[in-house]
Amino acid sequence: APSLLGAGAFDAQASSVRVYSDYLDRERAALLERAGISFGRRVEPERVYRHVMNGFSAELTTEEARALAELPGVRAMTPVVLHELLDDRGPQWVGAPRVWGSQFGTPVPNRGEGMVLGLIDSGINWESPYFGDTPDGFEMSNPRDRFFGLCNDPEVACNNKIIGVYDFTSEGTQGQDIDGHGSHVGSSAVGSPLRFSLGFGLSAPIFFSSSGVAPRASVISYKVCQGGDPNDPGDQGGCPSDALIAAL
Repeated sequence: APSLLGAGAFDAQASSVRVYSDYLDRERAALLERAGISFGRRVEPERVYRHVMNGFSAELTTEEARALAELPGVRAMTPVVLHELLDDRGPQWVGAPRVWGSQFGTPVPNRGEGMVLGLIDSGINWESPYFGDTPDGFEMSNPRDRFFGLCNDPEVACNNKIIGVYDFTSEGTQGQDIDGHGSHVGSSAVGSPLRFSLGFGLSAPIFFSSSGVAPRASVISYKVCQGGDPNDPGDQGGCPSDALIAAL
């Protein structure tokens, strides 16, 4: 509704949003009840969507899907698709080297202080030094003053850099990145600066530095991609669309 779209950021807890979301909940529940009567069985949604869209995901037979598409109130139906993980030079794509190189003629006002990145990918490796919360000796603080998702799990190491971890997969890894893709993307965006030494058998090592685009920003990780089945060479894993929407 246009009245819900103000000039500021979307707030799921705003009173107008909550009232409208409750209305959509009732509409969705009524549809599910009609579907259950039509199918002769109770339809249990696997995921429910309240903000990106008013919808749900569920496992249906072909006949049930066709019948559901004909019920009043159904706008569209889409099969779950598996998105493939890709990898390349993210900072170069967004022009970050030019910004930090001061090619615009004005100093950069900050390095991400107070900002929070939402990372929707294959999870995050909280053991990586890229996600330490003292980049270049700068003492980071939590911009939200609290932690989110699985941070209260003793196995999930959150700090002022990683302030939230969610897991929408069935891998049972508590949001940990076992693929490396999410950690690569996250460190490219907000990774703390690191300095490496590569010897290559030379008498003097070669040093190079690596840093995220906004090294003082925090991150909340939403794991939606998972690896394939090691016993099935044809299963390379990926990111199912129903998990992506849930994360959004």
